[in-house]
Amino acid sequence: IALRGKEVMDELNRKETLNGNKGEGCHFVPEYGAWMVEATPKRPYNGYTSDLLRVERSMRLRRKRMLTALGENEVAPTM
Repeated sequence: IALRGKEVMDELNRKETLNGNKGEGCHFVPEYGAWMVEATPKRPYNGYTSDLLRVERSMRLRRKRMLTALGENEVAPTM
């Protein structure tokens, strides 16, 4: 377990701020423990069918961005 949750989260949020509002965005917040980071979509889902198409794409994007902030010997298990 790497206790770098805050460091990773701060780096990811900084990158999101630099990218501005280019398409889908992410927001990274602390989770239960110091080693956990929760990634949420920047724009909430609505009750429309079109939002169902955004869910998987958004999850893949958040995972991809999370992996960019990890060290070479770190992994981010998902639950």
